Amino acid sequence: MMTQQRKRFADAPEGFLQLVRTHYAVAAATERQIGVHYARWRVLFVLYRDGTCTQKHLADYFKVNAGTVTRMLQDLEKKGYVSRERDSEDNRRARVTLTPAGEKLVRDGLPRRDALVSIALRGFDEAAQQRLAADLRMIERNLVEAGLVPGAA
Repeated sequence: MMTQQRKRFADAPEGFLQLVRTHYAVAAATERQIGVHYARWRVLFVLYRDGTCTQKHLADYFKVNAGTVTRMLQDLEKKGYVSRERDSEDNRRARVTLTPAGEKLVRDGLPRRDALVSIALRGFDEAAQQRLAADLRMIERNLVEAGLVPGAA
């Protein structure tokens, strides 16, 4: 027997349900291909791409609260992928840097990430990829404008 909560979710528009399923599929495939949870991979990748940054920058970039970033960073720090230290100019800010092990994980993971993206986008021409990106940005903007996630779309 279906609970009320499950029924409400099942009654959501098919496009929204597919978006949620796709998110979970991408997360599972990323973990399987790279060996680290999708959300943590994104943090590692941003640090690899941008270099040292503050925890606040990461929270703003990913549109999540500071506590979420702190928990992810604690896990990544425990695994030896990042280091955190207080900013010398403002002790309230923590600066985050990839360790050599974190850099190696990202360097080794990039070809697998690229292969995963190629598989996921198989059959999408450039125009279809641009439409998909535009549609996803619209969903994000709607959530930001409704005040459901922080940040500017």
